[in-house]
Amino acid sequence: MTQPKSFELGLVMAGAISAGAYTAGVVDFLLQALEEWEKEKENQRTAHGENYQNWSIPPHNALISVLSSASAGGIVAAILATALRAPLAPVETPQDGDTGNILYNSWVEKIDIRHLLKTHDLNGPDKEDDIFSDLDEFADETEETTDKPLAPVVSVLDSTILEVIRDKAINIPASAPPRPYLNDPIQLFLTVSNLRGIPYRIDLRGANPGAGHDMWLHGDHVHFYLGSYNKILSDQGALHLDPAQSGAVGDWNILGKTTLATAAFPVGLAPRHLTRNTKHFNNRQWAVPLDTSQQPAGQCACWEYRSVKTLLGENTDFEFLNVDGGAANNEPLELARKAFKGHSKRNPRGDDEATRAVLMIDPFPDVADMETYEPVQNDLISTLKALIGTLKNQSRFKEDELLLALDETVFSRFVLVPLRYDTAGQPQKFAIASGSLGGFGGFGGFLSRAFREHDFFLGRRNCQRFLERYFALSPDNPLFADWSNALKSEYAISSNHNRLPIIPLLGRTKNPVPVLPWPGYTQKMLALLRNDTEIRLDAVVDRLIKTTIKSGIGRFMLKTVWWAKSGEMINGLMNIIKKELTKRGNMKPGNGY
Repeated sequence: MTQPKSFELGLVMAGAISAGAYTAGVVDFLLQALEEWEKEKENQRTAHGENYQNWSIPPHNALISVLSSASAGGIVAAILATALRAPLAPVETPQDGDTGNILYNSWVEKIDIRHLLKTHDLNGPDKEDDIFSDLDEFADETEETTDKPLAPVVSVLDSTILEVIRDKAINIPASAPPRPYLNDPIQLFLTVSNLRGIPYRIDLRGANPGAGHDMWLHGDHVHFYLGSYNKILSDQGALHLDPAQSGAVGDWNILGKTTLATAAFPVGLAPRHLTRNTKHFNNRQWAVPLDTSQQPAGQCACWEYRSVKTLLGENTDFEFLNVDGGAANNEPLELARKAFKGHSKRNPRGDDEATRAVLMIDPFPDVADMETYEPVQNDLISTLKALIGTLKNQSRFKEDELLLALDETVFSRFVLVPLRYDTAGQPQKFAIASGSLGGFGGFGGFLSRAFREHDFFLGRRNCQRFLERYFALSPDNPLFADWSNALKSEYAISSNHNRLPIIPLLGRTKNPVPVLPWPGYTQKMLALLRNDTEIRLDAVVDRLIKTTIKSGIGRFMLKTVWWAKSGEMINGLMNIIKKELTKRGNMKPGNGY
């Protein structure tokens, strides 16, 4: 049997907090496009066998090979990995209730501010709360006993709902047949910000034997692979996700824990502990420069891959606390690119030679506002404020990725960002409804289900437009060698230099994806939010005082100060939210819902 040509795809899903709904929508449409294409291929095989010149649809393959993600993108990647064990019907129109689609259920239905402002993390979950109605593990934890120590405050928001969503996703039974568009195995990377750090030592020559320079790696990641057992990846420290396993067993359980770790937005959401064996760090492969003077003339093998030992020892368990993976590496392009490349020199980049590409889905692309780009004032407060942004931006600056991104001849990397157009076809200033509260990390989507639903379908629409117009290569690329001339003429994208699509739109994916009306928020909704916020903050402050202040007088004084100032502080927060929503056109006039 003749094997058709294949193109490998790596999905890089950036951190996005509440805008994970947008990423989920993109992935939902992408899977639907691949599913519809495979259905049509089966029809063509029945009619024409493997004689691809007679096929009326593109005969090549597109294989998902890598998932590399951070924060909210990490949640989408983990849900995708688990969902691939079972059927996943796309959500083509807005729906209420359980759709059976774990991406839509998790990002549109479940994750909401009303859950994040609960106090389950402090007092134990309420048996009558609907989010715990079918989770037996919480049945005996509804009351706080006098002899039980008070739970500490670990985050401003209640992260219990994330554990519920995680358990729902991880416990999917394995019931789906293998999907032809999935590589075997798929590599999965989830970034985490390791607060303990991984120690390394650079040995230097000098008078003191054994002296060197010690460094700590905090921008960490956990490496998984989904599919058949692979000894090479296992030896390098990757954890095996067996698609035949059902429920949270084996390394699937570690995936669930890592998912919460990559999404643990600092201060806002609870940090998470992970335990890894030191062999996973000692066996990682690093690119090490070679002595190029030893290379044959005309050749350049400038790097080799080696494992680098840590100071953690051999074969011991190492526990560490983690916060949001996006804090150190929000767009892990390099992990996907290096997974593709393996030990070869580089990935093919040309329009007529590319065989694989990374696609970054970035709901919040960091666009520099040059109008407000001003020098930092020389005072203590301004310096401290600027330092936070400095550390974040420097950790995300990648000179090699910048240089390649500026090269228009590189076709091994693509990006998909939110775009929304008015009825006249003009792009809107604000495309994504979850973009409010950017100063708080983009929590705006948690305020309303309508925001997340809008962004989910915007993700589907943007993915449709991207596949239809931009995700394409030259007709001279070997990927299209089996295409007939008539097929090339039919599928040529005239608006994109007559390039041919890597993933064609067939079947139902040709139907226009609905773009939902710009969602709104009302004064009455804001009043309900204020009430829930007050309840949550009162509980957090009370618990902080009880668990950190030993003096009775000190407790009384702090509670008095909070009682006197809390209303003013909460009103200030509501004014910030209202101002943000008004600026983006989300705040409706009047007091109705």
